[in-house]
Amino acid sequence: MKRLIIIRHAESDWQQGDETDFERSLNERGMAEASVKGVVLIKKQILPDLIISSPAKRAITTAKIIADKMAFKIEQINEDQRIYEANTSDLLNVIAGIDDHHSTVLLFGHNPGVTSFCQLLSISNSFINMQPCGVCCLDLDVERWGDVHDGSGKVVFVEI
Repeated sequence: MKRLIIIRHAESDWQQGDETDFERSLNERGMAEASVKGVVLIKKQILPDLIISSPAKRAITTAKIIADKMAFKIEQINEDQRIYEANTSDLLNVIAGIDDHHSTVLLFGHNPGVTSFCQLLSISNSFINMQPCGVCCLDLDVERWGDVHDGSGKVVFVEI
C-alpha cells in the first residue's frame, strides 16, 4: 500500500503584472491557506517520506510552507519540472519514478492536471475540482510506485 497526497498550490497573486506564470507568487491569503493546510495534515497524522513539487514559485512556496509546518526538512523537497503544466500521463511518469522505499508522498502541482490526476486514480473516478491549496489523500492499492494506474486509489480524505 502506498499513500499519495496531491496538493494544488495555494492562491497566487495576479496583481504582479511583470511576473511570468512560472514566477507568480502566493498572495497573503495563499500563504495563510498553506499554513492552515500544514496544520490540517499534522492533525491527520500525515508523515511524508518524500515531498515532490513543481518548481513554479507558487507551488514550491506552498510546498515549503506546508513542509515547515510538518517539520519536514525544506532542503529535502524534490523539485520536478515535469509537474509544471503536467497532464495525467506526465504525473503518472513522475509517480512511477519514485523509489519504492517511500510509502507516503506529497505532490504539489497545478490545475487542471491535479484534478484530472485525482479523478484518474480514484476508484470512483468522481471528484470535484481542486481549489487553490486543495488536498486529496489517496491510498493506492500497489506495492510499487511504478504499478500505479487508473482506478488504483481510494480517496481517504479531501480538503478543498
